[in-house]
Parts: sequence; C-alpha cells; structure tokens
Amino acid sequence: MATEPTQKESLLRYLSGYFGDDPTARPYIEMHLERFLQTLRLLPVAEDGARLLELGAYPYLSLLIRKLFTYEATLNRLLDEDVPTEETRIASSVGGPTETFEFHNFDVEKDRYPFADEHFDLVAGFELIEHLKHDPMFMLVESNRVLRQGGRIFISTPNVTSLRSLHFLVNGFAPFYYPKFTHPIGKSRHYREFSPQELVTMLEAAGFEIEMLQTLDVWRETPEGFDYGEIYAGPETLLAAAGFETDLRGEDTFVIARKTGPVRTRFPASLYDSRSG
Repeated sequence: MATEPTQKESLLRYLSGYFGDDPTARPYIEMHLERFLQTLRLLPVAEDGARLLELGAYPYLSLLIRKLFTYEATLNRLLDEDVPTEETRIASSVGGPTETFEFHNFDVEKDRYPFADEHFDLVAGFELIEHLKHDPMFMLVESNRVLRQGGRIFISTPNVTSLRSLHFLVNGFAPFYYPKFTHPIGKSRHYREFSPQELVTMLEAAGFEIEMLQTLDVWRETPEGFDYGEIYAGPETLLAAAGFETDLRGEDTFVIARKTGPVRTRFPASLYDSRSG
C-alpha cells in the first residue's frame, strides 16, 4: 500500500483534474482530504452488483468512490444547496474520463425515497445528518426501508463530544465544529451535531445493529510543525482525572450498522421531545 502522503497527493491530483477551474473547490478538497481518505478506507468493498445510495452527495467523494469501488451508485442532493440537482457532467483536464452524475432531488427528512423496498445494499450519509433541521430519524427509517435485510448504513459526522469540542468548551466557546450561521441567509449549515452514543441510539431505534464505531481526527488545520495534540492534552487529562472515558473522542464519528429488522422506535425519547406547545 502507498504511504499516506502519497495517497493524499494522488487523491488531490485526481480531484484537481476535474475541479481545477473552480476556485472554491480546491480549498474545500484540501480541507476534507483526510476525511475522504478515512472514508474510503472504511467503506465496505462492493460485491458484484452491489447497490449504493449516497444521500446528500457531493461529487468530490462520489467521484472517488466511482474510481475505486464497483458500486452501482445512486446519488441524492441536499435541496437547499445552490448546485445542480439533476445531471452533472464533469470533465477531467488530466486525461481522465468525463464523468456524468445524475442526482435525485428529494428531501431526506421529509420525502419518501423514490425507490422500492429492500433495493440497496448500502446507504451512505457522509457529513449529512448534522445538516438536518427537523427529523433525522426519518432519514434512518427510510434508509431501513430501502435496504435489504443485512444491508448496511454508513454515517460520518462531526463528534460534538470530541477533545476538540471539549477544548473549545472549557475555554468558553461553543463546542461545535461548525457553529456559524451562513450568508446568504438560509444556506445549508450544521443544525445539530451528535455524540457517538446518540448515533448508536438512533441507529438501534431504526432497526440497525452497530458493526463499526470509531472516531478519527480529520479536521486538524495547523501550521507545519505545530503539535495539535498538545492543546488536546488538557481536556484529555481532565477527563481521565475525573474518571470519564477518553475513547471515542476523535473529531469525526464513523459508524457502520447492519439492518437486522424493522424500526423499533420512531422517536427516541432521548432525542425527541413529545410535548406539544
């Protein structure tokens, strides 16, 4: 296997060949490159004819999945993103094939997915659930419906209980990875960031069994040679001294769960308030 820097450089060159003319693309790709790499490492290998539904898809990671895996992929876009929601054609400036993506335009927390029951082998929501405004369980319930028995769901999302979040919290700042409001007003933003345990609660309520749960540091943006672990040491020491768990404290949560049966609880009490008014 290639060394990690070589892997990153290879992915960056490949994506830059398709998006090099977009001035906003390279900063986004560079910021998310480590996350892309970790996602690709964890993504289950596709069996022949395996069907993937990627929810809230961006073409960057979708392009890499198409290059490196053999999934028959179906893509969905966030409705409030100012990007094409139907067919998007992407040409490479470095000799790669022109790729065409067709996006299905439906709201993952309100609309019944336009697919038959048990149609997919894998449903993925990469950095999506934190953007949902009202009912993230709807996405998991519908994902259960369109997954075959034994099919998997793969979610990645910022970890609100990470050492990074605790560092900000104990220094008097909001613990969220992306707490900012957006301009223009109404553009997609993080509405709710989750802990790993909350994701486990939701997935189990939606009829899934956890197969893989880990947290990884994928967002560190620091000057070369700066020891980021040094500023994490304070919160980690405080947790350990107080007898609290220090595992699952990475910046981003990656979870894969297998469908084992029907939805158990539509509105988990720890996450939904059933009071009216």
